[in-house]
Amino acid sequence: MKLLADKNFLSLFMGRLTTNAGDSIYYITTTWLAAEITNDPFYVGLTSAVILIPKGLQFLWGPLVDRWNIKPVLIMTQLIQAVLILLIPILYYMNLLTIYNLLPIVFLAAIIAELGYPVQLKALPAMLPKNKLLQGNSLLAIANQTADIVMNALSGILLAILGIVTLYLVDSIMFTLAALLFSLIKLKKAPLEAVKVEKLNLKNYGLEMKIGLKVVFNSMIWVFLIANVVINFCLGVMYAILPIYANSLGGEEKYGYILTAISIGTVLGSLISTKLNKVPIGLFISSSFIVAFILWGIAPFMSFYFFLLLFTLCWIPIGSANIILGSVMQSVLPLTIIGRTNSVMSSFGAIAMPIGSLIGGLLVRYFESNLVLSIAAIGFLVVGLTWLFNKKLRNLPNSETISYKDFNIPKEFIEL
Repeated sequence: MKLLADKNFLSLFMGRLTTNAGDSIYYITTTWLAAEITNDPFYVGLTSAVILIPKGLQFLWGPLVDRWNIKPVLIMTQLIQAVLILLIPILYYMNLLTIYNLLPIVFLAAIIAELGYPVQLKALPAMLPKNKLLQGNSLLAIANQTADIVMNALSGILLAILGIVTLYLVDSIMFTLAALLFSLIKLKKAPLEAVKVEKLNLKNYGLEMKIGLKVVFNSMIWVFLIANVVINFCLGVMYAILPIYANSLGGEEKYGYILTAISIGTVLGSLISTKLNKVPIGLFISSSFIVAFILWGIAPFMSFYFFLLLFTLCWIPIGSANIILGSVMQSVLPLTIIGRTNSVMSSFGAIAMPIGSLIGGLLVRYFESNLVLSIAAIGFLVVGLTWLFNKKLRNLPNSETISYKDFNIPKEFIEL
């Protein structure tokens, strides 16, 4: 926790905490609003997909993120989100809000959010030495999940007491507060000042995106990409189903409990990850995802409170694995190409998420929600078995000794 004594990191940490609290309110409120307006599970899945689609466009932001100054972008993304979210209660009060004008607003807000997240990740290695990245990532993940825990736990109560429209007003305030916190960050020098920044025209933009693609597909990182695609597809199915599943159990209060279970499991996993520097990555990742599959797969067929217990437990190894893999990527890639490479990785994985949401919304029309939710866990089994039976992946060393050579990343990219 010594990192929190650093004023710059503390500002980033608190800003991340605040903006993720706003995101939690936004996602929960929007999915319930879609259900309230349409009373159709397909439109709930469509709304979830629209929010998730911008994640699949992250590869477009990579060349921009590598060139942008951190602080101005952090501030502006929050302020623009605040304005967009404020449009929803205004339209509601004017009796003009429909699913057809709600979807474009949430789509634009999601795009802006996706611009902000890679900049936050870029700020971290610019602030911290390599041996502090795992701890820094863990703390940011804790900020993320702590906000989720608090807001998810309160979501049912807040929806019942304040109502959907008031929650959107609160959400807009949260993004404004996040902008103020990010404005406190003081960077003495540009983290990439040694890199010559050329004017980014359309040709250069395409060339820089190709670099990110080449790094991924000319190394073992492509295996991470396949895992992202499989898991994000299954998560897309899950997020589309959860409102319907929770509604069958009693309503928005149950929805809040389920999201809280996910958040608690993830934050526990994030805390545990700080103690796993010496653990071989390969065996840990394979065993983590297989255990998650078992717990998740049987949970929907249990009583509600036993479901919550199993669902919480299954997200502990998922949370740990996510932090470790993120830290590994930051360790093996130089700062000059990390934005482009991470954007490609995130984008390919995220493309599968809205597709999963759409398919999940359609499946719930024909099958019981608990069956579809259980089937969604198969992605974790696929990834776990892939890492277990692939010798190269299974034998990956711990996060402290791993290097670009373990992923067969060509030296030409390391020296960019």
